Amino acid sequence: LSPSWSQDGRYIIFTHIGDRYHSLGLWDRNAGRARLVKYPGNTLIGPTFTPENKIAVGMATGGNPDIYQIDYDFRKEKVLVKNWAIDVSPDFDASGKKMVYVSSQLGTPQIFLLDVPSGQTKRVTFEGRYNTHPSISPDGTLVVFSRLTKGGHRIFMHDLTNGSERQLTFGPGNDEEPSFAPDGYFLAFTSSRSGQNKVYITSRHGDTPRMIPTGDGPAGFPAWGVME
Repeated sequence: LSPSWSQDGRYIIFTHIGDRYHSLGLWDRNAGRARLVKYPGNTLIGPTFTPENKIAVGMATGGNPDIYQIDYDFRKEKVLVKNWAIDVSPDFDASGKKMVYVSSQLGTPQIFLLDVPSGQTKRVTFEGRYNTHPSISPDGTLVVFSRLTKGGHRIFMHDLTNGSERQLTFGPGNDEEPSFAPDGYFLAFTSSRSGQNKVYITSRHGDTPRMIPTGDGPAGFPAWGVME
């Protein structure tokens, strides 16, 4: 689950869910194979590459998940977010100075923003009781995320420059797991509007979504990367 491309397009980091525990997976396109590494504890959620090709991941090593930075050799380098709550799903802008993530520190999942150099955090979402799967635009000005509404999960966009929000998708079904394209204009997301989870693309203006062909079976967790 939850794939993320490295900046050079060589690697994909992901979560592997086994029968008894989670592993962190790293697929090497050049070698054509994946390596799986298990850590103490059973939970690894939403790994992603930083602009410096480090890895950030929500990891539980004895309690609730905190967000750690890990190198290519799977060694923990530092803690990015740590508290009593559940902290998962990190995502970075192109500079690596802004990281959005999900935290339950207020009792329900909400989106927060970490200023990486200073370590200061601030709350992003104030509406809704269930906001997840944040993705920040490369320029660090916009955050898209999934919010649970009375009609199901919908994609919303928050403008960090003025605090405004707008709804981008309207179903039917559930719309989840948004991911900004490298150009900061398009975004992909998962939707069950066809009766089965499939990947769709829209713009940050909320244009009519178009399904992306992914073959038979359900598809989700879209992630953008470089293919050479």
